[in-house]
Amino acid sequence: FTREGVAAALPLFQRAAQLDPGFSLPHTGMANVHMVEAAFLWSRDPEESFAESAAHARSAVAIDNMDAYAHAILGIVSALIGKPDEALEMARKAIELNPSSPLGYHGCGVAHCFNGETALGIKAIEMAIRISPNDPLLPAWLSVLAGCHYLARDYNKAAEVGRLAVQRGPHYPIGWRVYATALGQLERIDDARKALTTFLMLMPSCTTEAGVRVSVRFRHDADF
Repeated sequence: FTREGVAAALPLFQRAAQLDPGFSLPHTGMANVHMVEAAFLWSRDPEESFAESAAHARSAVAIDNMDAYAHAILGIVSALIGKPDEALEMARKAIELNPSSPLGYHGCGVAHCFNGETALGIKAIEMAIRISPNDPLLPAWLSVLAGCHYLARDYNKAAEVGRLAVQRGPHYPIGWRVYATALGQLERIDDARKALTTFLMLMPSCTTEAGVRVSVRFRHDADF
């Protein structure tokens, strides 16, 4: 979850796709790279990066319609570009193809969170964690889980889960953002400032409302 690591992954996925055009996984990899670069504002043009991410995810599904991972990635990308209905459809398809797909439940959790359906989001993310409790993506899941608790106005729980997110993924910026906001609501101002400082070190471009809205696509603006 570093800018350098994500950038280094892209040419490897591109080479893999060249070596085997009928293999779906390199396309989900490229979808992941562009999605992370857009969501973390590491791209010069996040909207273009999201479009590239969605295109690669759709290519992966087209290459192998039985690939649960490809459907899950398309679900997450769809949620991040403001298509929660498609996101849920793709994430549920991933779970149908592979009932033990934690990434499918991750996609459901993100989509439910952006729909304001916090209880459903919590349930989905907790399922992902139960399936794969030591997954490399655990910081992302914990961040979504903390966000759901935050939207449900359970700030103590949001701070508790946010703390776990930053412990497990100190380089994953979204965990720090949710942790900082929860601490702020609890009036733990000094701790909140420290968390916010770390977040801005990881996502230095995220200083405006427009920047946040790039990857936070709530269905109801009141949630934003």
